[in-house]
Amino acid sequence: MPACRQTGVDVFTRDAYRQIVIDSLSYCQKEKELVIHAWVLMSNHMHMIISRSDTGASFSHIVRDFKKYCSSQIIRSIEGNTEKVGEIACLSADRDVMDF
Repeated sequence: MPACRQTGVDVFTRDAYRQIVIDSLSYCQKEKELVIHAWVLMSNHMHMIISRSDTGASFSHIVRDFKKYCSSQIIRSIEGNTEKVGEIACLSADRDVMDF
């Protein structure tokens, strides 16, 4: 099994995986009133400067839902891609601690 936490998995090198994050950010903006000030998606993690509107969902709930949805969709997408079996092992092991 590859060393997952030490080196990270370059999961965002594929367009399909990046698109999951982009679509989820867009959804959170429209439906949960997430305010995105800046963001960057690196090969194995992302950085965001975000806030929420006063009437939107709680900040912790937005971030929790975003991370949960993205990680589950990315894992599902990787499982459908037989070329990336090593990534499945890393992401499954780190499922509860995926950092975005």
